[in-house]
Amino acid sequence: MLIVSCCKNLVVLKFGGSILRSGSDYVRVAQHVKELVDAGFRVVVVVSAMKGITDLLSLVASSRERVKVLKEVISKYLLAIREVGCDGVPKGQLSAFSEVSAELAKVAWAIDVLGEVTPRVRDYVLSFGEVMSSVIMSLALRSQGVSTKWFTGRQAGIVTDDNYGEANPIHEVSAGLVRERLCSLIREGAVPVVTGFVAGTLDGSVTVLGRGGSDFTATLLARHLGASEVRLYTDVPGVMSADPELVPNARVIDVMSFNEAMELAYLGAKKFHPRTFEPLVGTDIAVRVTSLHTKGEGGTLITEEGGGPPLKAVVVLNDLSVVSVVGARMVGRLGTAAEIAATAARVGVNIIGIVQPVSEISISLIVNRVDATRLVNALTAIVRKGVVRDVVVEDVVAVSVVGEGLKDPRFVSEVINWVSEEPLSIVSWYRGDVSLTLTFNNVDKSRVARILHSGVLRYG
Repeated sequence: MLIVSCCKNLVVLKFGGSILRSGSDYVRVAQHVKELVDAGFRVVVVVSAMKGITDLLSLVASSRERVKVLKEVISKYLLAIREVGCDGVPKGQLSAFSEVSAELAKVAWAIDVLGEVTPRVRDYVLSFGEVMSSVIMSLALRSQGVSTKWFTGRQAGIVTDDNYGEANPIHEVSAGLVRERLCSLIREGAVPVVTGFVAGTLDGSVTVLGRGGSDFTATLLARHLGASEVRLYTDVPGVMSADPELVPNARVIDVMSFNEAMELAYLGAKKFHPRTFEPLVGTDIAVRVTSLHTKGEGGTLITEEGGGPPLKAVVVLNDLSVVSVVGARMVGRLGTAAEIAATAARVGVNIIGIVQPVSEISISLIVNRVDATRLVNALTAIVRKGVVRDVVVEDVVAVSVVGEGLKDPRFVSEVINWVSEEPLSIVSWYRGDVSLTLTFNNVDKSRVARILHSGVLRYG
């Protein structure tokens, strides 16, 4: 898909909370941005809240200790401002932070008075972490002599529906607004600083894109502005082939496809927003996951076509259980699977996977371990009907292998053979998938992960 670029050499840089822990971090980021500007790049900066702030703001919305928590949030940012240093920064820029913090205090007071928090108000409260972060990043850039202006996501043109907590962008509206709000500023050589995670409805209500939404903000802006690349800066050098705590020889993946990256996001291996790469599908915009300490063109390059070895990564899915519903009377009976799924939905249990043999004598549901007991209790009603004989629960470990090569069944067979001596109970794969998930009973997850990872590394 051809997207007309706002200007040449345009990159969107997103800086996550993992590297925004103090005022000195903002300065370090600002220096990095200045280096890119001096090298001839046009830059848009997207920032997350400081490390831990979103969790604190959740307490402002829900805890009786909100005044104490509110003071902690504001104190963290005030300390960061002092560390940034504001010599030569216009007073109007400094007053912006005071106005934002005063508004947050007002909202917290209103919550105390009303004694309730609507989803709309909760989104508004959570947005303040990114807003304050954007103000400080703008101050840090100005202290480095970089012309800049900060925006909320909505001010930058990102419009969503009113699905508070996990709002959906309205692309046909956002595209024109983003270019209208930002392009002229970028062409003048200024650096827009945009709040990640935060957007808004057509009528101006604040919305958030869901946890990890700053990555999503960056790729949305890149698409609408026609950027050449998105760079996602984190505290690790790139996307790892496994969790280094489980697999000591895990390494940075050099290149991967959007499909592979999206699969890792869905599996929770990398804390991307699950929809991070959706805006870039069908474009030639690349994503680079990197760190401030990575030299040159290092990190992980993620593109539409990808490349590199056929198998890329191993992901361990922790704290799972299999709830199996067993009974000969289920055979040939219409609606049993639907009834079981509806029961899970009624009690708020997310079904991660579902398996039924062709004999129809059982149905096994993979769920989060914390939900297993609740689901079993809810399914007792079906047992009483006599359709189901028993409901059995087993704690399991699931390990996924990710790679474009898994579209070929021969790779699937090979991966399964690597763990042929382990207590494998469920295999989840469909032709065309780029991931294969293997579920085990009573197994050392580290050992299985290392076995599979060793196999992945054989391909380079």
